Amino acid sequence: MDLVIDYSPPTMRNRLRFAIHLLILFTGLAMTYSGIEVVRSLKDTVSPGMQISMAWPYSGAVACGLFIVLFGLESSFKALGPVSRESEVGSDSGKQNVESV
Repeated sequence: MDLVIDYSPPTMRNRLRFAIHLLILFTGLAMTYSGIEVVRSLKDTVSPGMQISMAWPYSGAVACGLFIVLFGLESSFKALGPVSRESEVGSDSGKQNVESV
């Protein structure tokens, strides 16, 4: 996808990046939903060797899906553009000039 994005106009480039990040987000949502369904269907199944519910091993898919959702949200917000830093606490205006001290 980088090849397509690099050779596209700047306005299209930003839209493509945002669309890719939304696809990542929706993939994470689908993985989370599917993982929940698998865990629900296996909650009564017990592993013969370890005697634990089979929902525990498959709950990792739910956790991974949630991490993908968080990554998709973060990257889509980054793709929207820069955030204004004027309202941040601890900006340069509060620093003292070291040479004058």
